[in-house]
Amino acid sequence: MNRKLLCMVTACLLPLAGPATATDDDDIIALLADVHQAYLDCDAQKLQELAHPNWFGAFDSEGEFTTSVNHKNVREQCADGYSVDYQYEILKMEVHGNWAFVAGKARSDVMTPEGKMQSSNLRMSWVLNKHEGKWKRYFVHVASVQPAAAPSN
Repeated sequence: MNRKLLCMVTACLLPLAGPATATDDDDIIALLADVHQAYLDCDAQKLQELAHPNWFGAFDSEGEFTTSVNHKNVREQCADGYSVDYQYEILKMEVHGNWAFVAGKARSDVMTPEGKMQSSNLRMSWVLNKHEGKWKRYFVHVASVQPAAAPSN
């Protein structure tokens, strides 16, 4: 099935999927909190558990697409002595049946083993799917957003 047809089919089916419930919203917020904590704890295994078994893939902050869900970068950074602080905010969330779409922003502060701070402002979007009664990450997109440069006089 080509991508355009898939998008058209998805757009047609989602409105028929039924309304969201307050429980769905709470469960999705809890899932994203668990993902957040797993990143802070450098817990690649937990991140794997929170992903859908038919994980589609992700775009990372460098614009690279991967279908891997092994979170190699999390394990490598933790093993190499990096320290991560990460805050996020959900800007919009919509649930359509067993599918949910979440847009948010985040700030990531990473301390290198040499003591250098690397900060990033991120825009994030998630596609979630309810699998066996639990919300799972199906697709993630992360984009690094640089602050606007100060105007020159």
